[in-house]
Amino acid sequence: MCDKVEKVDKLEYRSVIKFLVLEKIAPKEIHERLSKVYKESAPGYSSVKKWAARFKQGRLNVLDDRRSGRPTEVIVPESIQIVRKVLDEDPRLSISQISKKTGISKVSALTIVRKNLGMTKNKVSKKWIAKSGSRKKSA
Repeated sequence: MCDKVEKVDKLEYRSVIKFLVLEKIAPKEIHERLSKVYKESAPGYSSVKKWAARFKQGRLNVLDDRRSGRPTEVIVPESIQIVRKVLDEDPRLSISQISKKTGISKVSALTIVRKNLGMTKNKVSKKWIAKSGSRKKSA
């Protein structure tokens, strides 16, 4: 057997926990066995205990439950290009105005302007300009 064990995905741990719960192994022993094999990368006892309880209650799925709330927004290269074009046309636009013109949320518009385009608002001219010491990132 190989002595080196790489960090594994949490779903793999959960699958092992599920299997051992079905084998009627107690959470404490499951944790000990995981720690023996996976060393520092093993899940903590509280996680093992929580998932063992879920599987004992009849849960079959090892995936995370869906969470309510607003989904995470993804910034795609097309959005960066759209914001860049709008700012090229009028560098004095506010984040709210950029958001309205592009249909991109205010948070995403700000992220694109500051992080993706590396820009900051000049206090005197009220224009978006490249931050000193940084170049605009291409999309």
